[in-house]
Amino acid sequence: MSGTDMTPIWLNGLPGAGKTRWRQAAVADGLKWIELSQPAVPSTLRPDELIFCVVDARAEPPAPHSLADQWLRADLSVARGVIMSFAEQADLMQQQRWQAWLKTTSADSLPRHWWLSQTPPSSRWLLQWLEAADKAATPEDHSLWQAQRERWQSTWRVEAWSLSSINAQPNAQWTLEGLLAGLDAARHNLCMCLLRVEGEINTVEYDNRVAIEGDYQRVVPYAADSESPESWLRVSGMDLDHAWLAELIRGCVV
Repeated sequence: MSGTDMTPIWLNGLPGAGKTRWRQAAVADGLKWIELSQPAVPSTLRPDELIFCVVDARAEPPAPHSLADQWLRADLSVARGVIMSFAEQADLMQQQRWQAWLKTTSADSLPRHWWLSQTPPSSRWLLQWLEAADKAATPEDHSLWQAQRERWQSTWRVEAWSLSSINAQPNAQWTLEGLLAGLDAARHNLCMCLLRVEGEINTVEYDNRVAIEGDYQRVVPYAADSESPESWLRVSGMDLDHAWLAELIRGCVV
């Protein structure tokens, strides 16, 4: 089947919610999943096309009136279904908190799937589930959502660093404790809106490489799968202070 015969289904939701994982796992004939990660909405997205919102079930529901809360509510206002990703890592109490939060949004009546990320959905089930998603966003809702995303795009930033660009010494490493403390300070003390943190680094504290994943609430280190020798870090969000973050990154390399 050619690309022109594919039905596009757009995936919105906060950065890092699991849109890429779902796109790679939810394979069915005739469907083409397209991710919407940055605030800008492509001009190719029509108001009558399907949009599904991916929500990371591992995270706590966003704080009221926070930017993450506004982003997620706006995305849900145009969605026809909700995919709760990483459901296997959300205990019953966590799921109940999300159920209660979703009741306060326009998505309360939408089809909802608690997705176990290690289990790809079958093509048959997927097509049946899509047929049940018949709530279409109104043109007014779509216009409001698009306008909101365009406003956020004006302050959206992606800051990226590689260790080799900061320190050319072959044995240079990052101090993980200092890096995590600095990112936490950027979020809570300087009010930077960090929505996504990604990286793989060599650290003073550990012999093995460390992967870093962060969302709108926290930054979590864990053992990296990659054996790549390059250390890198990328921070995405709004109202980021480039100079302050660059100084933090340089100060954490020894």
